[in-house]
Amino acid sequence: MGKIEKRWRTGMSRREALCGLASFLAASPLLHAQRDPWPLGPHRRFLGFDEMRDVFDFEPIFRANVPLSVYDYTAHGTESEFTLYRNRDAFEWVDLIDRGGVDAKDVDTSTELFGHRMPSPIMLAPTARQRTLHPDGELGMHRAATTTGTTMIVSNASSFPFTRIARGVA
Repeated sequence: MGKIEKRWRTGMSRREALCGLASFLAASPLLHAQRDPWPLGPHRRFLGFDEMRDVFDFEPIFRANVPLSVYDYTAHGTESEFTLYRNRDAFEWVDLIDRGGVDAKDVDTSTELFGHRMPSPIMLAPTARQRTLHPDGELGMHRAATTTGTTMIVSNASSFPFTRIARGVA
C-alpha cells in the first residue's frame, strides 16, 4: 500500500468532514449576522403616533409607503451590515422613560463641538439619493436642518450638487 492510500485509509471521511464544517459554521458569529433585522412579527397593524417609542417603530409605515427598491436601499447597511447590527444592539440598551414631573422648559441640550455652538448634540449623517424619498431631497433636508440649527453632513452621492444644496437656504 502506498503513501496516498495510507492517508486515505486513516484520514477523515467525507461524512466527518461535512459534520466538522457544519459544526464550525453553526458556532460561527457570522451566522448571527445573517439574521433578518425585520422578521415577520405577530403584529399586523401599525402603531399609532402616540404609541411609538423609538425610531424603529416608524419602519413598518415607511416600508408600506415606498417602493421595495427604495426601502432596500434605505433600510439596509453596506457590505455585511456589521455597523447596522452594532448600532441596533446598542440602541436596545437604551430605555426611554416618560417622566411627567420634569419641566422641559429648564432643560438645556446645547453643546459645543469644534468651537461651534449647537442647540443639541444631534447631527444629520450623510445620506445619499434622498430625492428617491422626497422630491426636495437634500434641499429640503438642508432647509429643515438650518431651521432647527442642526448640522447636516452632505453625502458625496447626493441627488443635487453640493453648491446647490449650500445656497438653497442662504
